[in-house]
Amino acid sequence: MNRRLNSFIAIGTALSAVVLSAVSSAEMPDNRSPFRLSSEMQKSDGKSWLTLKPIEQVLLEQKDEEKGREPNDRQDGTHRIYRYLTIFGGQNWLILGSEDPRSGWGFSYGYARKEPRLKWWGMDGELIWEGYYLRSDSDGVNGLPPVPTHAYGLLLTARYRWKWGRAYGVYFDYGFGVQYVDRTSNDLTLHWNTTPALGYGLLMRRGPDEYHFGVRLLHASNGGRRLPNPGQNFAVATFGVRF
Repeated sequence: MNRRLNSFIAIGTALSAVVLSAVSSAEMPDNRSPFRLSSEMQKSDGKSWLTLKPIEQVLLEQKDEEKGREPNDRQDGTHRIYRYLTIFGGQNWLILGSEDPRSGWGFSYGYARKEPRLKWWGMDGELIWEGYYLRSDSDGVNGLPPVPTHAYGLLLTARYRWKWGRAYGVYFDYGFGVQYVDRTSNDLTLHWNTTPALGYGLLMRRGPDEYHFGVRLLHASNGGRRLPNPGQNFAVATFGVRF
């Protein structure tokens, strides 16, 4: 009985050593193994298993991440669609003719992907489609009573990244859009307005998600369709996540 038990233990130990050796070889990024275990899981018919990636592909993706570029994670060569959720708050700057000391807050939701046609100074650009809501209040100006407003807008934005390491970086973006405001005011004399925008801030990656902390300047005016045209210049602090 003891002899059979010892035989089973010896066979089990040998099999374990073979399995561990195979896994270690697959995980080694050297010339002896052309593949490496990927942390991604694939599902088919309710089953999951680890997949192998060629070591050249793994090293290329790591190089892209270090340079601030997003790796291609689709086999057909297209780029992943990301989503953005952002909250913001700030105040209207009394510049460029604006006279209404208005404060406000809001949120936005958008979709983004890498856009090769936006390449600039060797950096890959990200194209963001964004919809937002902005609630603002004022104590009144030039004899006008307080006018709380609700604005709804669409922005098309190009964003660029500079990264250090894999977890941190900075960004800069610019964009253009349109906005509808439910009530006119001293600075916005029409309901429909155009909205150029500029922004910059810090990036922090945690796992698959990326968090951003920044500042955005959003100008709104009627483009000279009605005079006078003071316009608004909202400077807001932003916090958001890309997922």
